[in-house]
Amino acid sequence: MVKRLKEDVAEQDRSNVPPEVIQRHFRAIHKLATDLKDISSQLQTAFKTAKSDGVPIDALRMARKLHKMDSLEAQHLLNQVAYIGRVLGMPFATQLQMFGNQEPEVSDEAAEEQADWDAMETGRAVGRDGGSKTLNPYDPGTRSHTFWLKGWTAGDEARFKAAKASGTDVKKPRGKRLTGEKGAPLLQ
Repeated sequence: MVKRLKEDVAEQDRSNVPPEVIQRHFRAIHKLATDLKDISSQLQTAFKTAKSDGVPIDALRMARKLHKMDSLEAQHLLNQVAYIGRVLGMPFATQLQMFGNQEPEVSDEAAEEQADWDAMETGRAVGRDGGSKTLNPYDPGTRSHTFWLKGWTAGDEARFKAAKASGTDVKKPRGKRLTGEKGAPLLQ
């Protein structure tokens, strides 16, 4: 009886997966874990640098979380926090109007840089999620259109790299080819 049990366990311990498949997945996962460790270190350094420059880190973290949300979803969350704060009698919630709106004085150059970044990040998210280039919401020929496409390309490439690392087959999204003046492609 014990011998039979040992044989059953030994049989279950053997894998039907070929060794080269195991090795390939191990290498891919190991590389991604190493990359993640490096990126985590870089992220910590970026937060430390921001803090040393006087940036309020907790507010920055909250802003990052809100940035990932749809604007109505973010507004709803902030309204809920304020409501709960009022229900609990927290001073910040009952005195919010006292502080007024602090409108930052942003230079035109900084506003343009932020708009470019926003367009690129939006495009990156669409590309990463497998969306088509034709989803670009900006008018062709504008800076935002070009930055959105750059972001889309980066997101699409990241999606393919991740799929390749995991051994998944990914197809290119279908859609019309976007061109600029005289039919030239906008991005190579």
